[in-house]
Amino acid sequence: MSEPFAPSWPPPTLRHGAFVAALGGIAEADVASSPRWKSLCAGFTILRLVDAWATDGRVDHRALQATSAAVGSLPGTSTVRELLGAIAAAVAVPISHRDRSPYIPLLAYGRLLEYDAEWALAIDAYSVVIEHAPAGGGVDLLPDAYHRAGYCRRMLGDLSGAAADFEIGRKVAREQGNAAVDLLLRLSEANVIAHRGNLPAAVTELEALITDAAAAGARQVVAAARHDYGMVAYAQGQFERAALLCFAAAQSYDDLRQRARALADLATCTAALGHRQLARRVNEILFATAATRELRWAAAINLLEAAVDEGRETVFEAYRSTLEAEPLPVTLAANYHLFTGRGYARFGRPRLARQEFGRALGISMDAALNQIGIFADQALAELDGVETTTRPTVTGRTTWSPDIEHLTQSVVQLHLATVEQ
Repeated sequence: MSEPFAPSWPPPTLRHGAFVAALGGIAEADVASSPRWKSLCAGFTILRLVDAWATDGRVDHRALQATSAAVGSLPGTSTVRELLGAIAAAVAVPISHRDRSPYIPLLAYGRLLEYDAEWALAIDAYSVVIEHAPAGGGVDLLPDAYHRAGYCRRMLGDLSGAAADFEIGRKVAREQGNAAVDLLLRLSEANVIAHRGNLPAAVTELEALITDAAAAGARQVVAAARHDYGMVAYAQGQFERAALLCFAAAQSYDDLRQRARALADLATCTAALGHRQLARRVNEILFATAATRELRWAAAINLLEAAVDEGRETVFEAYRSTLEAEPLPVTLAANYHLFTGRGYARFGRPRLARQEFGRALGISMDAALNQIGIFADQALAELDGVETTTRPTVTGRTTWSPDIEHLTQSVVQLHLATVEQ
């Protein structure tokens, strides 16, 4: 490679500021006993060790001992402990004599932070890989690191930063001849287009990607592209097409997290078709059993929306209070406030409804979530008695097309198989 790739974001004023901010957010009284404090301290000191190892070629023995002690204090069965321990073992050897890379487990640590919805912390971990891995023999890790960092930025609402990461990641992947990751990055770029509200352009990109991925034999990329295409179709009001695409993706996914995500989106589509009982059943199981916080939040938001549609105020309040203090990613946060506003409007609390619609609109404008912003703006207009054109919905149906009937018969078995595994 002709020149090293620098991170696509400006260097922070404070090194590893995301970890510092997270540590500062823990109450002083909880520091001694907080598992989160211990885990964050271990992660923070590990990142500083990697910085020193990559810059100076070795780490201070006392710093290594202190960090190893912090890692050793984590629960013995902790995956975090295992990964951070592997990083510490790698940097214990001077860089000139290295026999293992700290960047592979560091990349895995970033993914673990993602699964816990710690997107800012994950970006911090990926930034270390991006900054130091090329000089440390880990240049092949760059496309994946840029990809994951961009995904986390998108979850935080930074679409411009995400797009920049995906662009650089694709450039590196093409230079390395890594066609598989290039396809995944193309999919992420299409998602940014969709999140910005240009749905026809997103459809064009996704259709081309499905064709190219199928020709390359990239079955899991095809599944992911169909899944994302399904959600674009949903945003366009094509609910049956959306349901069939999400179901096809769920059938094709090997990764159980991805399959569960597709089933959650399928539940959203079937609810829009009027198949509320099936949608509620799938979301209730996902809310109770999903492996990631993000997916549990998504299921809860779907159940919140269903409670509003069905006029079940007590259930609405239960899910609203469950979600109100959670650190939701921007898209889920915008939907949460939108659906909460609809609930307040339905249950006779227009002042609170206006506040929630305003919050949904503000988040949508800041994060360029144009479609949700349109719905929030329409909802505010309706509170003022202004007639608007809202998205089409189908309610009260008891019969569906043969394709949807077949899907209905198969989806519960697929979901149960996912949970059982």
